[in-house]
Amino acid sequence: MRLKDNKIIVLLIFLTSSILIFGFNYLYGNNRKPSPYFMSDKFIAFESNNNNHSLDFLNMNENISVVAEIKNSKDVAIYDPVMKYYMGSTKIIDPTTSRYFSKEDYKNKKNVSILIYPVIDFVEGKISDYDKKEVEDKYHTEIINMFDVQSDIANDGKVDVVRNLFTIKPENISTLYMDSSDDKSLKSITDSLEKIGYKRKEIKMYDKLTLRDLIKSYPEYKVYAQFITNSTVMAVAMYAISLWMFLNKYKKFVIVSANFGAKLKDIMKMFIEKALGYSFITCAISTALTYGYLAIINENKITIFLILQLQIILIILTVILSALRAKLSYNEFEKEVLYDKR
Repeated sequence: MRLKDNKIIVLLIFLTSSILIFGFNYLYGNNRKPSPYFMSDKFIAFESNNNNHSLDFLNMNENISVVAEIKNSKDVAIYDPVMKYYMGSTKIIDPTTSRYFSKEDYKNKKNVSILIYPVIDFVEGKISDYDKKEVEDKYHTEIINMFDVQSDIANDGKVDVVRNLFTIKPENISTLYMDSSDDKSLKSITDSLEKIGYKRKEIKMYDKLTLRDLIKSYPEYKVYAQFITNSTVMAVAMYAISLWMFLNKYKKFVIVSANFGAKLKDIMKMFIEKALGYSFITCAISTALTYGYLAIINENKITIFLILQLQIILIILTVILSALRAKLSYNEFEKEVLYDKR
């Protein structure tokens, strides 16, 4: 049972292992709860603790997004020079009437805001009672745009108005969320906020989903998620069938070994050791390459623990099929011996 004679088995294990990781990475990513305001996994949250220190220093950073939740209010305030929330919104695009927060707005602390509103219904004429002046009077701010209730900053429609961060009194902020693609900027601003009294707030962004959780969620999956699940399960089934058929070629090897005095436990031990060795090494290589690729493209949603669960299942399946094939072949040998004696 040399490696060169088992290249097909190694290839089958590698492909099945990779399919499992890709498939469940997709399912894991689609089952996790989104981070606050759709920030990246790097986001940091802070409690203000009634802090009244100015946040004007944030205006010196142009590669961050900041969202502040306001006490006793359904409004939020943002500083978003990278225009993350403009890009992640359904909005009215009309340069003559609508725009986003500008550098001047932030610098001069202009009292301008964006209204969260059913934009699609408004554009289609399903809402006709919108009065901009009335809305501005209600919220005491100038409305410069409308974002739909499904926009990233709308928090599932729980937000009424998105305000300019620098028009909000610091002591009115309850929680501050910060995100950036620049790790150095995040660390620097975090240090600055902690120095003026802000406290890091741990937020459970999403549950650590287990394999059981993902399986139980199957009835709730959308069509394409169910398709991915079915395809992944089918790949494992095809692997089991292919492996079984390929192992059949060792039937003669088992019978010859038995004829020369090999015991069942010795033959099964050899099959199990080979199956463990091939599957363990191949799964390790597959995991490193597949997870590495997902990390490079920033799509690694699945946890290492879940990957280990999947690889262990694949290894156990390989070992069981190998041992069973050896036992059945040995049983056939015993039947032939018994028949000859008769």
